[in-house]
Amino acid sequence: MKMKKRKKNAITRRNRMGIIFVLPFIIGLFVFFIPALFNLFRFSMSDIQVLSGGRGYSLDFVGLSYYRKALMEDPKFNRMLLELLGTVLVQTPIILIFSLLIASILNQEFHGRTLARVIFFIPVIVSTGAIAYVQNNWVSIMTVSDLGNALADSSSSGVYALLERIDVGQGLIQVIVEAANGLNKIIRSSGMQIYVLLAALQEIPSSIYEAAKVEGCSAWECFWKITIPSVVPQIIICAVYTLISIFTATDTEIYEYIVNQEFVNNQLSFAAAMNVLYLMGVGVCLLVGGGIIKLGNLHKD
Repeated sequence: MKMKKRKKNAITRRNRMGIIFVLPFIIGLFVFFIPALFNLFRFSMSDIQVLSGGRGYSLDFVGLSYYRKALMEDPKFNRMLLELLGTVLVQTPIILIFSLLIASILNQEFHGRTLARVIFFIPVIVSTGAIAYVQNNWVSIMTVSDLGNALADSSSSGVYALLERIDVGQGLIQVIVEAANGLNKIIRSSGMQIYVLLAALQEIPSSIYEAAKVEGCSAWECFWKITIPSVVPQIIICAVYTLISIFTATDTEIYEYIVNQEFVNNQLSFAAAMNVLYLMGVGVCLLVGGGIIKLGNLHKD
């Protein structure tokens, strides 16, 4: 009886600590996010008129007209949204496969393993905080002529020059350059996933692998029959994290288009409607991801 009471108290303390941990997020959700989201819906269904003399703004209700404009009249929004979804479908499995491969390598015993882990975690550090701000502003101050000179200099040496000398064609050269840029982006986008999967791999008891080897299983069979089933929940979590990272990136064409409509063309209501549609698409993807995670947990149980 005392053991059950002690266990119940431990669970209660753990739940209390969990509530305290997420309390700032809950407060921020109700104080900042939900009011801002409500205003976004209001703006997307109204014509916004900015009043002179700094007296604020007025709203004239127009219903779903801006939603119809975004979905049926605008020639770019649907195309960019579909292209982003295509990017998600392509990049997400590639990032997950790459992260699992690197995590499996980093989980092995070899000289310099700590240094290798630090190297693969550097993209996570670089992509956050002040370092990302400095990096983005350094890129933004480069002019078009600077970029042209840089490309001209790079084309006279290295792989680019080699491809030109063997006359493979500008089309193929462009494909190779884009593939290299894509690989760089995949590496930069895989840091957190690598360490989530690495932590999951370290939780697998080594005795399971030893027993499998005694039974005659090869390394390939151990990978598919032990490693993959053991890290399925973490793979699903990494998939959702990757989806969020791609959708919230600020260097996408659709993000730049919405920002341009809002701040350059002063189409505030139109931009708000596109933001709502974009958020709805993200929400659908997250709901699908949440359903997959729930199925994965049921499968684990």
